[in-house]
Amino acid sequence: MPSSFPRLRDDATVNPFPGADKSTWSRNFSEALHYATALPKPVTDTIAVYVVHPKSYLTRSRASHDIEYQLKDDVITVDPYDHSVITVTVHGFAGGPGEYNERIRSAFDAPIRRDAVDDRTLPALVTGVDDAGQPSAYLTTREPVASAKLSNLIDITDEALRRADGRRGYSLEDDLATFGQHETTLHAVLDRHLVETDAGRRQVRHVVDLTAIKGANRSRARQLLFELTMKDVIYGIERNRLGIEGTGRVADPTIWVPAFANQLRVAFDQPEHPLHQMAVKAQQVATVNMQIIVGTESADDFHNQVFDPNRVDHRRPPLDYDVLEKSESDMRAVLRALKHNGWMTEETRAWLAGEGPDPDRVPSEDFVSGRDRRDRALYAATFPQNPEQAAVVRHVLGEPARSATNQDHMRNRLRMLSSAISAGYRHRWNPRVFDGLLPAKFLKDGKNLTGIPEWYSVLDGLQTAHSDSELLDFVTTRGIHWLAEFEIIEADRGSMEAQSREGADANGDTLADKKVRRSATNARTAMLANPDRAVALLRELAHAANTGERPRQIDDDGQPIPGTIADKWWFDQVFPKAKGRRRPKRNWEPSTDATEPQEPPPNPLATLIAARSDLYAMVAHLLPTDMTECFRRVQELLDAAKAANRVPLGDVTDDEASGLMEALSALHADLQALISTISLMRVSEVQVQESSCARFLTEGADQG
Repeated sequence: MPSSFPRLRDDATVNPFPGADKSTWSRNFSEALHYATALPKPVTDTIAVYVVHPKSYLTRSRASHDIEYQLKDDVITVDPYDHSVITVTVHGFAGGPGEYNERIRSAFDAPIRRDAVDDRTLPALVTGVDDAGQPSAYLTTREPVASAKLSNLIDITDEALRRADGRRGYSLEDDLATFGQHETTLHAVLDRHLVETDAGRRQVRHVVDLTAIKGANRSRARQLLFELTMKDVIYGIERNRLGIEGTGRVADPTIWVPAFANQLRVAFDQPEHPLHQMAVKAQQVATVNMQIIVGTESADDFHNQVFDPNRVDHRRPPLDYDVLEKSESDMRAVLRALKHNGWMTEETRAWLAGEGPDPDRVPSEDFVSGRDRRDRALYAATFPQNPEQAAVVRHVLGEPARSATNQDHMRNRLRMLSSAISAGYRHRWNPRVFDGLLPAKFLKDGKNLTGIPEWYSVLDGLQTAHSDSELLDFVTTRGIHWLAEFEIIEADRGSMEAQSREGADANGDTLADKKVRRSATNARTAMLANPDRAVALLRELAHAANTGERPRQIDDDGQPIPGTIADKWWFDQVFPKAKGRRRPKRNWEPSTDATEPQEPPPNPLATLIAARSDLYAMVAHLLPTDMTECFRRVQELLDAAKAANRVPLGDVTDDEASGLMEALSALHADLQALISTISLMRVSEVQVQESSCARFLTEGADQG
């Protein structure tokens, strides 16, 4: 059997949990890492306690050094992003997902939104500093974060990651439990500052965490196998789980990590230990390889640059990533590059990325004017006039030479732009709403969108002197997004959904909704055909955004109608869908062969594929479904017994009780055998043993 294939361990094998190392070697590792990187001691102390066998990464220090041990020369390497990283073996519960993950940013409120809820707004990240006050390779927040707010952000993070991981099509937690983790995740240090109240006294507590840059979903799945959560790491683990006397929780990693590591080692060998079942389930990830960023060449821009590896994954996704997340990730990468090259400040970058407030807020400016100023800056960043800036944008987005760009590249830019703009609006729309509004030739010819005039100057001019070209430009750059904010228009659903015969979906769209296909370009054409009413509607949309109200319908004279709401239905009536002209159909007598096809004989490969499919359906669907139904029946029995004030199985016969236990024992034995058999089937042929359930059923039939 190939040695690289992960084999399931059983209770007879060597204990996979190493336990905690001697504190002396953890201390030596921390001092050596501190000496090599200038990271603060609380950071290196935290990293050190997660490392398994830290002695193996050390060597005797040279005489010129002030420490007893130093890191071996090959421990620190430089990755393609100019990060200094260490690749070490760590305890399997080390590291976790983070709320700044690129894949879930839209789950939070951007601080630039007018209706942003503070408890749903991510705190601004900054680069940490070392003991000398110089930028250092770890993350922290600009201001301490209230404990209640952080708790809410973690809940949002966990739910968003759970939904995102659900698109995977299989359980990552079960996959790791069976086969282990063979991908090396990348982590950065995040020094959290929590504002807490102790006996009425305000205090700021520091928690150093290894937040995932790449591999957030795997880190979360590993935590679940160890029955840990992000909140456990931040707010502490119960002392009784750690084998520590007393009550309360422990959040200091230099205390709980060694204690938890020792508990796992003991629990694995002792079936009666409270953590035994968890340790057995997590044995395949008892230890894992991890990369930890410990240095950078980007100085005080580390808090932006550190996410570049994650952005590459999400812009060129290995999984089915949401188009909004992917598009926003593109824009953050572009803004970071423009800032890195000196074309904007960090404050402007954060504002345009939706991560910080407006650095140039004008006190007398209304809400729409401030929002419009940001929109125009995003247009200029996406389609810059400066040839050097334009070259940087193409490089970041992986585009070819300008002359070789096509509609796919233009569509990607428009979605990137639309997603970033939506962060400042009350409703975050699907960025596909912007598809097709600018032709590919616009990008190929090197045109730009700098110098777009203010919104009110354009609408004031259109009210006094009509201009088709100005109205076209305004509807393209502002009007479509203003309509999308109030869900008056939305992205074209495409022919697949339009042809769907299913009823209402998860978004509440009915069959009739799905059959209405209308692109933003069609809506734009309809507005250009009724310019006076279109201008009046655009002014009403601006008024509604400024007042926080819903837009009103517009009458034939261009006046708002009190007590009405301009919605999708009204818009489709007033600005009806333009219908294209189709050529008349021609009768066609095809000359192809109409002979009825015959089913081909089965071949071994097709039979194998069908058998695999049947097995997957049985294991991944039918068995879990039957198990869920069994638990439901158990709950029904419990409820019935409670209503009758009786013990659920208190008066069953010995034969009935024995039958239940024998059946469950047979199920348990078969599940264990299946896990072992299926894992071995990936590398070799396997002899399937007789099913315990089959014996149970046969014996039951014989007795009957």
